[in-house]
Amino acid sequence: MAHNLVLENIVVNAQAEALSMLCDDGYIRIKTVDNVMLAEFKLENPAFNSAIDGVLMARSVGAEMNAKATGAAIKYEVYGKDGKTKLWTGEVGISGSDSDLELSDINIVAGSELHIASFKHEVVK
Repeated sequence: MAHNLVLENIVVNAQAEALSMLCDDGYIRIKTVDNVMLAEFKLENPAFNSAIDGVLMARSVGAEMNAKATGAAIKYEVYGKDGKTKLWTGEVGISGSDSDLELSDINIVAGSELHIASFKHEVVK
């Protein structure tokens, strides 16, 4: 039996909005391939703008003023406001790469200031 499920925008937007609420006052942690945490960013409340076509675009994410370690940023993890509940993991890319989370440079140096260029999440239709 085939399962050709196609969700309508009203459904993916509702799913995205529910996920967004779990992120309010949460955290983004940037990590290396070996799980070394390079930086941690605090998410706002609300963390994302309203979903459009199942896509969440993050509101302004404050800077990380002091990177915690040196290394290549490979992935990010999103945590709820308790800082313990991991919600999802994704890949990091440089600005213009169309990655879900983009940094101006993925080569992080301990003590440096970091900014997220863009951060989005898409619910699969």
